[in-house]
Amino acid sequence: HNTTMEYFHEAKTFCEHICTSASAGQTLPQLILVVLVHCMLHFAIFSTLDTPSELPLLSAISYPCISARLISKVVLIFNILLVAVGLAFVIVLYRHSVQTIFNRSLPQSIISSLPSFSVHLAILRPLETIFRYFTSPIRTLPDVIVLGEVRCGTTTLCHHISSSLPESVEVGTPFCLWRHPELDHKETFYFVGHYLGYVHPRFYSLCFPLLITKWYHETFRRKLHVSFDGCAQYLTSPTAPYLIARAYKERGLPPPILVACVRDPVDQAVSWWRYENNAMKWGESMKLTSWNTSLRSTSYPPQTISSALQHSQSSYVQSAYEAAEALGKNGVTRLPSWAMTWPCGQLSVIGRSGKFSENIKRYDRVFRCIFGTDTATNKGEGFDNNTSCNDEGYSTNQISALEYVLVVPIESLSETKHLSPVLVSIVEKIISRRKKMTSSWLPFNVDPFLKDELGPSINQILDQAGDGRSIIRNPGASYKESEPSQQDKEVLADFFGTNTRELERICNKKFHWGAPSLSSSPSL
Repeated sequence: HNTTMEYFHEAKTFCEHICTSASAGQTLPQLILVVLVHCMLHFAIFSTLDTPSELPLLSAISYPCISARLISKVVLIFNILLVAVGLAFVIVLYRHSVQTIFNRSLPQSIISSLPSFSVHLAILRPLETIFRYFTSPIRTLPDVIVLGEVRCGTTTLCHHISSSLPESVEVGTPFCLWRHPELDHKETFYFVGHYLGYVHPRFYSLCFPLLITKWYHETFRRKLHVSFDGCAQYLTSPTAPYLIARAYKERGLPPPILVACVRDPVDQAVSWWRYENNAMKWGESMKLTSWNTSLRSTSYPPQTISSALQHSQSSYVQSAYEAAEALGKNGVTRLPSWAMTWPCGQLSVIGRSGKFSENIKRYDRVFRCIFGTDTATNKGEGFDNNTSCNDEGYSTNQISALEYVLVVPIESLSETKHLSPVLVSIVEKIISRRKKMTSSWLPFNVDPFLKDELGPSINQILDQAGDGRSIIRNPGASYKESEPSQQDKEVLADFFGTNTRELERICNKKFHWGAPSLSSSPSL
């Protein structure tokens, strides 16, 4: 009796999730409801009729020699097949997500899996992903990639890229596999393995607008069409630099504008610790209670931020990151489970994501290797026939200034006087990149636009929006069970000290983290 009541309750919740997500615009749940209604109408109407002529309205709209019954049956079968394909894909995505993103073991029974599966059904976009996969060859690649770092203002910056540029710039937001307010129209998660681990550079374009959409806006509306990706997990990913570079090199395109948002690494580590622990609570609310220790080891998840720091520096994690980077160098097209979304789990980056200079220099080194040290030449001598990168000639110690990565401190995102130069710089770099594309042209005269319109227009938009205020859609709420102590923060500050000084050197900028912010505009 208890099992029956539990099954009834979970089935009821499952149906509620379908109805709620359908009303929110999710294609697969909407199609499920359409099929259910169509089935009832089809059998209710045609089971009582001997011939189609008994229903004049349907007979009138039928094609010659084709009965309304046949049309209804064909449409119904087609929709059922779509639902079957969508549900099959959701099941595969669900199993992948539970094990590699939530780092949990799969539930052992259908009843126990319903709470988590219904949530995945409500927020995943399987049919849209399949359609975009097959249309990826006729889609564009992003002009701008905000690489991260997590908890460093990437959501705010992406919001302003999509909403605070002049009317003469049309922005196409990225497709996300997840319908979630923190992720939608902001990040793709493509190169960290959310799409069943497939990271082939050829299909990266599935997450971006059609080429014909870009052509329409620039030809008929005379607007500069811009697209971006804001996946904050890319900066620390050991494989993403190689995969992103290959995506553009294989298409014969100049590299995108790479942007890295940074902040005080201690604040970043504490914020990520809180955010990820609250995300784990979300997993528990879906009754995902058993950790996937066979994939993440018995030491995951760490119980305190100090143990997370130690875990991130362990030989186990270090070897995993080295192996993952080797995969990127060798042109991997599908990441193994242990390498997603970061090797050894999301909390393994507590001692890595705050090493901004190390992660940023890896991107700069890889892009110099593949595209050359002079962006105007667009030639990289380290790029061989196997599309792998021999970057031995580009030691991180040789990088005295960054060439490919624009560094944006989080302090630059809160006031118009600091944020406006960031957006102006990004647009200027986009236009400069477009000028290098031999097959591209600009829809209007950009020189007067850059000189007279760009800066004032952005200032006006930001002022009207509220002085460039931060857009916080995903706050890292305090996690009371293991809130970092002052001693933990001091340990983190000491740990990141050398790396922060190196970041200041390559950016030629003093960040004053841990001290009161200065009134001067932060350097880009």
